[in-house]
Amino acid sequence: MVLVTICNAQNMPSGKTPLGFNQQVKFDTTVSAKELYRRAKLWLSDYYLDTKDILQTDDEGEIIIKPVFEYEGDGMGRADTRGVIHYTVKIHIRDNNYRVEVLGFVHDAMADYGQTESFGQISEDAPNYTGSAHSWYHSVWQHLNKTCTDKAVEVIKSLQKVMKNPQGY
Repeated sequence: MVLVTICNAQNMPSGKTPLGFNQQVKFDTTVSAKELYRRAKLWLSDYYLDTKDILQTDDEGEIIIKPVFEYEGDGMGRADTRGVIHYTVKIHIRDNNYRVEVLGFVHDAMADYGQTESFGQISEDAPNYTGSAHSWYHSVWQHLNKTCTDKAVEVIKSLQKVMKNPQGY
């Protein structure tokens, strides 16, 4: 049996709470930290293909990567926000368990595409925008938040699959 918990980041300083997710997995059979590290490295090389530019920490107790993914908006007046989203994945490995965190989502509009509206850190709570563009900002924030949430869930589920069954991956 495997115990799994996924939750949003909590207990952050006052103000905007950065969007983040974590999952703790405990195995009821003995799985060494060395074996879990091997599985995490297998997942890492498959999911991200080339890790040389994103790998920050790599040892048997912890792997930290800082990847990016492209953000295209959804064509609903969000063209000014086309760019990339930076994020961090931390995998903490111990005998019989691991914890993964997906956090630190930061939107950066790409100036080389002529885009100008960077939203910066993506938060759990909606920013308090005022002025005539309030509904546009809120709509973009909702889309960014959903896009980042979807990415976090995808990363967590993908890692979980190989950590539970590396042969079937």
